[in-house]
Amino acid sequence: MEQNRIKKQTSLIEREDTLLEQIDTYQQLLSASWRLFWSSEEPIHFPTAKQMLLALRTVERSIEDELLDV
Repeated sequence: MEQNRIKKQTSLIEREDTLLEQIDTYQQLLSASWRLFWSSEEPIHFPTAKQMLLALRTVERSIEDELLDV
């Protein structure tokens, strides 16, 4: 019984670590995108940029929700 509890706890900790890495990656992508948008001398279609940022943020939120469940 104790062995099963330890396995489950270890699995949850590993899942939490993975989710935190994913959140960090999405935050890095969002930051890099913002830097690109503001520093680019090329014209950027802002509705498309907004749509992309919202899509990244939506995925990040779903990972945060899963993290809460863990």
